[in-house]
Amino acid sequence: MVDALAAIPTGTLVVTVLSALALQLLALAVIILLYRRTLLRLESRVRALDSEIQAKDNEIRESEQDREELRNVLLDRDPFIASLRAKPRYLQDADWDRLEELLDQVCDGFCSRLRSSVRGMTQAELRTAILMRLGFSGQQMATMMGISPASVTKAKQRLKARLGKEKHVFSHDEAHYF
Repeated sequence: MVDALAAIPTGTLVVTVLSALALQLLALAVIILLYRRTLLRLESRVRALDSEIQAKDNEIRESEQDREELRNVLLDRDPFIASLRAKPRYLQDADWDRLEELLDQVCDGFCSRLRSSVRGMTQAELRTAILMRLGFSGQQMATMMGISPASVTKAKQRLKARLGKEKHVFSHDEAHYF
């Protein structure tokens, strides 16, 4: 084989080698261009998918807001809650049971989830959570629970501190109550 190469004129050999290198460089350039084109197409697709995800996130957020507004409307239209908002009064056990049942129905088992997720939750903590979830003021809560407004403030602080460790208990739209 060395003899065969020696028989080829040097100029022809150089041209052949350079031609082969040029073809390889050209092939490499084509591969790079195709790769960049594919990469640009993929980047464009990723941007489009990111936009779709953002749009879906916005839809979900709006849907959650609509759902929360509907819950509040349902709760506010309840005659019992409306009467408590207009004229708060000390609540008996049957009243608490009624509020708990209503919240469980309208808010996807709010009280049940709270009870099962927070070990050792006291009745007073549950009642505080119920009134907070229903959006009653501290003064209204004090009247309904039969305690001072300062005691309500302290109970809310303790409950928020305790539940802060267990935010997973609440849906996104409920978490802002605590």
